[in-house]
Amino acid sequence: MLQQAIEAISQGQRLRARDLLTRLLRANQKNPEYWIWMSATVDTRAERIYCLENGLRHDPTNPTALRGLILLGARNPEGDVKPVPPVRRKWSVTETEIQEPPASGFQRIWRNPILRFGIFILAGIIIVTLVFLGIYGTRKATEAPIAIVRVSITPRPTFTITPTPSPTKTPLVRSPTPTFARPTPLWMLLEATYTPGPLYVNTPHPISEAYSAGLRSYTQRDYESMLSFMRQAAVNDPESPDTHYYVGEAYRLLGDYESALDAYNLAIEVNSAFAPAYMGRAQALEIVNPKADIAQDFQQAIDLDPGLAEAYLLRAGYLLDGGDPQAALKDLEVAEELAPESPLLYLNLARAQLALGENETALENAVQAHEMDRTLLPAYLTLGQAYLANGDSTQALGPLNTYLVYAKDDPLGWLALAQAHLAEEDFDTALLDLDEALKLDDKLEDVYYYRGLAYLGQEEGQKAVNEFDQAIRLDPYSFDISLELGHALLVADRPEDAIKQFQHSDSLVGTDNQMARMLFWRAMTQEALGDRLAATEDWQALLKLSKAKLPNEWLSIAEEHLRKLTATQTPTTTLTFTPKPTITQTQTPKPTGSPTPRPTSTSRQ
Repeated sequence: MLQQAIEAISQGQRLRARDLLTRLLRANQKNPEYWIWMSATVDTRAERIYCLENGLRHDPTNPTALRGLILLGARNPEGDVKPVPPVRRKWSVTETEIQEPPASGFQRIWRNPILRFGIFILAGIIIVTLVFLGIYGTRKATEAPIAIVRVSITPRPTFTITPTPSPTKTPLVRSPTPTFARPTPLWMLLEATYTPGPLYVNTPHPISEAYSAGLRSYTQRDYESMLSFMRQAAVNDPESPDTHYYVGEAYRLLGDYESALDAYNLAIEVNSAFAPAYMGRAQALEIVNPKADIAQDFQQAIDLDPGLAEAYLLRAGYLLDGGDPQAALKDLEVAEELAPESPLLYLNLARAQLALGENETALENAVQAHEMDRTLLPAYLTLGQAYLANGDSTQALGPLNTYLVYAKDDPLGWLALAQAHLAEEDFDTALLDLDEALKLDDKLEDVYYYRGLAYLGQEEGQKAVNEFDQAIRLDPYSFDISLELGHALLVADRPEDAIKQFQHSDSLVGTDNQMARMLFWRAMTQEALGDRLAATEDWQALLKLSKAKLPNEWLSIAEEHLRKLTATQTPTTTLTFTPKPTITQTQTPKPTGSPTPRPTSTSRQ
């Protein structure tokens, strides 16, 4: 049987060879020669490495297995091991060379075209006869008089389905205009809102059909069945790391991260060179212990299999969560070469670009990720945040509301929705959104910051002061929080406290834009205190800044106030602005003195 398998491989009959070798492995899994030949019949590099590793495990000095792993890049060459010349595959096979099992009696009849034609004719006559009898019998049965009932049918409403554009590799020319109808579309009512990744290995396991059944359940998102089948496969084949790995995947997808960790560790114990087990362990450990250093597990997975695209994508997400978008982009460059059609690639690109302020490109990539996989839940959050960053709060509401249908426990989702409502000047709804975020995370300074902005919008100065006080305790070095606290003190008729706060904000200034905002509000406060000289100095300093850093309306306001302050007659000093802020997602505040919302973090599910 082995000789037949070898001959089938040499003739290019890989499926026949795989079937023969599967039967051989069913009889004896510890024969390294079977595993080595099986590596020539599988489809992917990962499967070939898996087979050769099994062969080497049962024969640690086998030169063929070792050479194969070196050529595949899975092992480093040691000593004088030299690669062998490639086998010249025989591409053309004559009909007499193909050995097939003898045909059965029915097969011989079926292969005869005349007999096959006769069978079709006979079958057609039988079908016509049955149809005739059915019609005749029905007519006899309906000869008795029957009552006719008129049924009034109310026409059902019609639905127009708008086709979704086909995803393309390059998102730079896409028009970011997906819409979100109410109510939530039916496809979003699916129980599973996560798309399973591609299979890492799908090597035949001859002992148990449970393995194949488990993989089928995985692709169907039936993780309960997947767990049951894979646990059975692991019992039948305990020396195979992939069975334990898929047990871990099933546990992780079901939310049992502790059990997933145990399964991943067992896979590593069985075979320490099995790359995806380290990747899975990193994902589970991040949930079990958020402070754990999982970077080393991602690096180990990549070192063992540099072609494992998912490891680069997951590590990029981890780096983005840690606030390192530049490092994440390096991983995403590699991932783009390995998996250019992955929606996770475009999702993480959008997140990185949002963190770097490349808002227009971020929106294009967020739209691409969403269109490629409508069940990729984090893409809804990132898409909403991208719309906000581009100043389109109306478009942001749709994806953010849909996201929160399925991720009610994510405070960042509620925070983003609150930002959208603030930009729409719906301050009451924004406060309700922020209340939900506060229930989930009372240590998130941005929640207090935006609550302060909402109260400023309602001209509730002291309530805003209370919120900014909470925020600044959590982040004492934030320029934005410090500045808005001073603004709130001014609205609360506490100009003396406001001027002190603006002096503190001055020490936190890092950009010309921040300097302009600080000078604007401090000049307003100096006027409220009647200090014409200090106000004049601040207005003059504001006008000396680069005109590109200032809105045109700010220039006119500054010039008007400066003209009044330097007039021969002493004017009555009054505040000539409306304290109610207009919330925008731009880095330039409104000339009415509106606060600038801070960029928020993105979450990865």
